[in-house]
Amino acid sequence: MNFVIDSISQALLWIYFRDVEKLYPFSIRGAQEARTLLEDCKSPRRKVQKAAAQTLKVAAAAINLDEQAFTYTLMTVAEDPYAEFLYSIWR
Repeated sequence: MNFVIDSISQALLWIYFRDVEKLYPFSIRGAQEARTLLEDCKSPRRKVQKAAAQTLKVAAAAINLDEQAFTYTLMTVAEDPYAEFLYSIWR
């Protein structure tokens, strides 16, 4: 079952980023990781928040997107109903 969930998560991210493999070095493999990164940007733990913000910046640069546009797209991924479902059963 984990394989199926992971495959769906990766497919959801691929819909938004066709060159998704460029995001792998930043631990963004699928919709679940995209949502986790955004959650970490709001973390009460300052180190986690700072690391997440830096990850957003360098990942956006890696795929040649403006940081705000990249963040918005990740938000769209994270708020996709299928992604929300996967995240709820993954946690």
